[in-house]
Amino acid sequence: MLIRAIPAALLLLLLSSASASASASSVRGVSPARRHYARSDSFACLDKSAVLPASAVNDDYCDCADGSDEPGTSACERGSFYCSNAGHVGLSIASSRVNDGLCDPECCDGSDEYASGVDCPNTCEAVAAVLKKQREEQDTLLREGAKRKQKLIDFAAGNKDVRRQDMDRLTTQLSLAKDRVNRLNDVKNQAEKYEADKAAESARKKRSQCPSKLKSYKEKYAAAKTTAKSIQAKFVALADAVRALNDLDDNVKDLAVVRDAIAAIDNHALASDEAGDLDAILDGEDADKDDDDIPEEKPEPVDPCVDEDAPFAACVVSSIGSAFSNVIAAVASPYTWRGWSKLYNGMARSVDPSAIYKDARGARDAFNAADKEKRDLETRLAELRDIDSKDLGLQNEWERLFKRCFTKDDPEYTYEICMVEKATQKPRSGGSEVSLGTFSRWGTRDNANIKGPAKYHAMMFENGLGCWNGPARSAEVVFSCGTETKILSVAEPNKCEYRIEAISPAVCPTAGTGAAASSGDRKDEL
Repeated sequence: MLIRAIPAALLLLLLSSASASASASSVRGVSPARRHYARSDSFACLDKSAVLPASAVNDDYCDCADGSDEPGTSACERGSFYCSNAGHVGLSIASSRVNDGLCDPECCDGSDEYASGVDCPNTCEAVAAVLKKQREEQDTLLREGAKRKQKLIDFAAGNKDVRRQDMDRLTTQLSLAKDRVNRLNDVKNQAEKYEADKAAESARKKRSQCPSKLKSYKEKYAAAKTTAKSIQAKFVALADAVRALNDLDDNVKDLAVVRDAIAAIDNHALASDEAGDLDAILDGEDADKDDDDIPEEKPEPVDPCVDEDAPFAACVVSSIGSAFSNVIAAVASPYTWRGWSKLYNGMARSVDPSAIYKDARGARDAFNAADKEKRDLETRLAELRDIDSKDLGLQNEWERLFKRCFTKDDPEYTYEICMVEKATQKPRSGGSEVSLGTFSRWGTRDNANIKGPAKYHAMMFENGLGCWNGPARSAEVVFSCGTETKILSVAEPNKCEYRIEAISPAVCPTAGTGAAASSGDRKDEL
């Protein structure tokens, strides 16, 4: 016994089929609703091609052009056979499938094989149970999907009022920010001009002072050089005179004063020919100095009150002097405080409006901060206006999902759809992201003129990266009702043309309309 598998399309068809009476027609293969087949002496073909005697109906010979005289046999190619399916839903099949030795799933009562010798079991009760469970699951899905879609709609409605208020507020703020930027730009330009003029004036003054300063330095150098030479000449003459004492009588040379003078002259670094060339020293040709030429630092004076060798009277005098000096310093401190200049300059900047024009760096910082604030306001306002102008569904049900991204992995690629924005593909093994297109319109690839809610059940993404020797990549995303937004599958039926199937509550029928409302009104066919 062969039984055809029940196709998924049949189960969907059964969901929308009306219940039929369990009583069988007096004519095999005819629905009870078709009264044209009521018993009489004659039968008229449904296409009115002929009038036949009643005995010609189901005589296994096709007399009518439309095959209507053979509803219960396979004699006519165009005929149809009605399965009553008692306890379930009656359905029709092509007459050619009657008595073909196969148990057709549409005829769960097995009535299509009444004369083939094949014993088809009656599976109507089991099929009805499966159908009932599927219908209940579908009803649950539709109800939950409708609730979630309503939340999407409510979000968009509430967000629209908030968005309009934000747009009004940002528009006002942006107008004020633009005025502030324009004013600060004027200040910045004036401050930079002041800075440039000040730098130019300083450079000019420096250039004008150079010749006079150089002349002054040269004159001072010449005078110092003349004085040094005069001192050296006098010293050499004195040294020669003192050395001449060596020629005096020994009694004179033994005088302590003479001995000390001669020793001092002999030990001096600049005495006579050992002094070197003074011009070379002054002009820097002999710049080396001995450590002996460096004057010793004078020791710090010792406080007589600390020095053990100092008399007590000295300590008393020093203390009186220090106290008097401190009193004088305390009285003069308000007038000699070094912070007065800084305080004055700060107060002048805050009181004088023109002070900022003299601070180019401060003016630039203030302008840059104001300009950044203005650009941030422009960006935020543009984003709100973009959302407000977008077609995001009949009731803006796609607003909450706008630009939200969802991914799907297959063995080779990761696909990503950012709602109403873009579609991309990225190799899982690594590599650059490939654009499958940006959002171009609602509707399917083959139908851009869908009307009503169904229009928003599909998105087209076009003008992606071009294929090698092929068209630019594009993607068609088709949605069905679901309790979450999710990509189910990705296919490439044609080169670089992708079809993506997904689910989302955004396409579910809302409560009170469509399938969500009618699902509770269906009659139980069992």
